[in-house]
Amino acid sequence: MGALFLFFNDSNSRNIILDEISKIQSCRAECVFKPVNRILRMVRRMHICSGLPGIGIWFLDWKNKIKEVQNCICIASLYSPEILKWVRRKNPNVKCINYYWDVVSISGYPVIHSPYFENWSFDARDCRKYDMKFNPQFFVSGIRLPDEPAIYDIVYVGADRQGRLEGRTRLVRKYFSLFQDLGINAYFYYVTESADVPEQIRNDRSLSEEEYYGICAKGRAILEIVEPDTYWATLRPLLALSNHRKVITNNPEIVKERFYIKDNVFVLGTDNAAKLKEFIANGFTPIPQEVMDYYSSETWCGRFLE
Repeated sequence: MGALFLFFNDSNSRNIILDEISKIQSCRAECVFKPVNRILRMVRRMHICSGLPGIGIWFLDWKNKIKEVQNCICIASLYSPEILKWVRRKNPNVKCINYYWDVVSISGYPVIHSPYFENWSFDARDCRKYDMKFNPQFFVSGIRLPDEPAIYDIVYVGADRQGRLEGRTRLVRKYFSLFQDLGINAYFYYVTESADVPEQIRNDRSLSEEEYYGICAKGRAILEIVEPDTYWATLRPLLALSNHRKVITNNPEIVKERFYIKDNVFVLGTDNAAKLKEFIANGFTPIPQEVMDYYSSETWCGRFLE
């Protein structure tokens, strides 16, 4: 096997991203952990973070094939440094990568420099700050939104991560109010306990992938909200553009991305808000295939193996 990609997803649930990576030649994506109850998850966390031996008891069957792997890429977490050390002890010849798929300042995952693995990130600023290698955000070409009529001008799905993202919550309120003032038909689904968020958009349950894609399909444009002073390309613009949906974002750095076309991407705070309804109503401008290929899961995987 050329490359094993390890994700911390629920192994009992289907995950489209893992399925698509596994379709790429010589690549396989797996969930790291066996499913266990809440008490055992606490025990597992203490065991792995302690650095004590025997952590393989928590892993799924991928552990039995680790000697066949040439490259192991693990999504960064509190556990990933110890897991990659375990992988290297089992297969000293494997190249290991700890890939940060979130900004360090938000995830809180420490950046540990180790002879056992390399640190990579999708965020160019973190790469410069922490001396990591860069591999940008990607999309899965196989993700196709349901064939449903667009009944909303804008859709947004997000969460405040148990109240940790107060800046995002303020922006959600701000943009929801802005769209109402502009007479734009916007659908928001925001998971939060904050009473400051309007009741009609406040929810207490995270959506499944299928539910999320179903909502995205109903929008003419998909809204992306990034944290104040943190600018990176999330999955939303790539999901939207690959499905011929427009993007509305508060990320001014998006104009530096290869996929940026002014007709398809509206930057809040930069572009004239009075023209937002006109932007949504105008047609979608096709993006050259070679541009989208740069962000594909195949190209993303390949950059790790170069």
